[in-house]
Formats: sequence, structure tokens, C-alpha cells
Amino acid sequence: MPIYTRRGDGGWSTTLAGDRVLKNHPVLEACGDLDELNAALGLVRTRPVEKARWPRLAETLLAVQKDLLALGAYVSSGDRMHLEPLAFQPQDFEALIDELLAGRRLSGFVLPGHSGPEAALHMARAVCRRCERRLAAVIRTRPDARVRKYLNRLSDLLFALAVWVSD
Repeated sequence: MPIYTRRGDGGWSTTLAGDRVLKNHPVLEACGDLDELNAALGLVRTRPVEKARWPRLAETLLAVQKDLLALGAYVSSGDRMHLEPLAFQPQDFEALIDELLAGRRLSGFVLPGHSGPEAALHMARAVCRRCERRLAAVIRTRPDARVRKYLNRLSDLLFALAVWVSD
């Protein structure tokens, strides 16, 4: 079975809701950013990190990647069913952030580039922030505060992970 359909050659695509839209439609832009964030997290997972320092890192990022697929399905379909099996909730991210930053005092801006894993985490954080901005246009048609909160806390977690990795 080929992966190509040729139906998008004219600049149109079909959402999971069945709508034919231009490829620059806000829903497809948001889904593309979620896909890019997922790829960025996959890249982070390939970076060598002292896993002994935090054994849950790879499994946490993998679970988040699966959540991002569900978020993309929700954005593309408008069906809240896709949000039910999420592995993480905002409060879960908050607990992880508190654990990672315990005893640290942050001040000022952070300049990425101390290591490959740290820079990859900051890149993923920046993509996550773009996802938040891009989803602002879509959320009006698919209102669910969980998506906004999820991405906002996820970007906070990615920042905390970058700080933790560079420590």
C-alpha cells in the first residue's frame, strides 16, 4: 500500500473531521507544529544523557510524544475522545518540574548551548511555545482548556529539563 494519495498535490488536505482545507489552514498549521514538537522530542531522546541521574527521562519523553499524537488527533478532528488517554496532566508536569528544580534558584535568562541534550531541550521548548501560539487560532473553534494548559506546562517542563541537564 503506497503512502501517497496524490489528493494533496493541489494544496488541499483533509482533516480527521473530514473537512477539505488548504494546507495553510490553521488546523493543519497547528498539527504541523505538534508534529515538529514530537520530532524535536524524538531528537532529545536520542541524545546521550546520564540516565542514571534521572531514569524516567526517556520514558517520560516517550509518553509525552504519545500524548502529542492524541493532541494532534483532537486538533484535527475536534473529538475530545482523543484527550482521554493522555499520560500526563498539567499537575503531573508541575510535580516533575518541582523535582527537577528542587534547591535551584533561577535568575535571568538562559543562553542555550551548554551541551547537545540541553540545546535540544531548549529547541523543543521553543517549538512547544510556537505550538501554543499557533493553537490559539484553533482553540477558538475547538475549545478545551486542557490543550492550552498541557502545552504551557510542557514548555515549562522542557525548560526545567534543560536546566537540569546542564547542571
